[in-house]
Amino acid sequence: MKDSNPVFMKLMETIERVDKDVELLSREKRAVLLDLVKAYYEDENTVSDPAGILEYDDYLTELLVDKTAYLNIVESELGDDPVKALETETPPFTRQEVEEAYVSLTDTLFELSKSINPLGGIGKDRLTAGLSIIRGFEDRFWPLATRITLHNAIAFKELIPPEHYDDILTGRKHAIGALRMVGDRSCAAGVIVYTIPYAGDDTPMIRLDWIMVHEDMRQKGTGNFLIAQVLELTFQYEGMGIYVDLPVKKFEDEDEAAELSVLYNCLDSWDLLFDLTLGNTFVLKVSDCRGNKAVDREPKNVISVGNMGHKATEMIGLFFAGAYRHFDEELPDLPVEFFDKDLSCAVLHEGRIRSLLLIHRLEDDSLRYEGLIRSEASEPEDILNLLRAAYGACRKKGLEDSMIFGYLWSMEGMELLGSIIPEAQVTMLYRGILLPEENALSSEDWSRFRESAGLSDDKIPEEGITDAEIGKKETDLIKSCPEDSIY
Repeated sequence: MKDSNPVFMKLMETIERVDKDVELLSREKRAVLLDLVKAYYEDENTVSDPAGILEYDDYLTELLVDKTAYLNIVESELGDDPVKALETETPPFTRQEVEEAYVSLTDTLFELSKSINPLGGIGKDRLTAGLSIIRGFEDRFWPLATRITLHNAIAFKELIPPEHYDDILTGRKHAIGALRMVGDRSCAAGVIVYTIPYAGDDTPMIRLDWIMVHEDMRQKGTGNFLIAQVLELTFQYEGMGIYVDLPVKKFEDEDEAAELSVLYNCLDSWDLLFDLTLGNTFVLKVSDCRGNKAVDREPKNVISVGNMGHKATEMIGLFFAGAYRHFDEELPDLPVEFFDKDLSCAVLHEGRIRSLLLIHRLEDDSLRYEGLIRSEASEPEDILNLLRAAYGACRKKGLEDSMIFGYLWSMEGMELLGSIIPEAQVTMLYRGILLPEENALSSEDWSRFRESAGLSDDKIPEEGITDAEIGKKETDLIKSCPEDSIY
């Protein structure tokens, strides 16, 4: 490239210039800036350093300039038919390099979307811009994300715990996988698991159940990419947000503690507000029931699901039709085979189920309590007899060292569990919530804030860099710009 190229010179001047007059103006306008932003943020926990946020936002904007310039170079070198250019014997860039140019740019947009709130105003605009670039890339080149289904789940299995993996296979939970090029191969880079809210929920919220990035793909924006995919789903319904529950627990080792710390910091960076709460989830070691006077006894009038034979599906279906509604609404739609046929059991009355206990056995032999459901005809003793039958079946199958965990749908259930099996531990949770803000700052509002701080919006050149004579020195300079994301 010739040194006199006006577009390149304008870009480099924007990146390198330290304008003392602008810096002075910034100081003079600082008081105005603080007043404006603090007036918008009434919650002191939302913004502790509005000026610092604006300064970091400006730093990211500078990075966006660098990465936009580099992407323009990549596109210029690939020409009008980029796919064909990549298939030549000596392509100007590898597939991995092309992908990284796009992904790096979108990651900066995702980081910028966090400046205020990614679900509204300028934050949403920036998030949408990043997602649009991803869609454009996928239309021209290859997928960067895929919905995980029964047919492709095996490719992501090592990134998903058995609990969530089984639910994805049955359609109970949903998941998106990130795909990244390693050389010329597209590989599983990360996964995010989530649950769609029920149609009748008063406050529709998507629950984030799990997020994991392959260790070789970390610090490259993959976590941001996955969260952005789920946040896009919230745009379908006004007021929809997301939440996540992180357990308060003792860590088995430093690695586990470090991983949860990274996860918490990632979610916190997306403006989720965390608070400590008592969860509805319990955990119990099966052997803790040994010697329990209420549970360690012979059951009466209980039949296992396995012993129901071919009638099991019909009997359970009829039971759910008249059962109390304190259970997962998707439970009746799961196939009988999803539940352990020996541990799951029922109390019968006149040939029909009147109380039902359902347990799912995971690949690692941990057990998930799915529900203890009762009908109008159920008796108080049914609960004890079902627990006794399940405990006896666990002993017969050598599962006393297994952990059983699950979700209790009512406070009554929590109190009942505590009275029958006091060894059961109810987990404390850090619950993080992200909701759209009313009257969110628009892009125009943000521009006024920047102007009040003496920051210019005239950063990204109006014309792209398309000069075919771009030199290797300049290319390497822009390509080496620092990464802004660790997630």
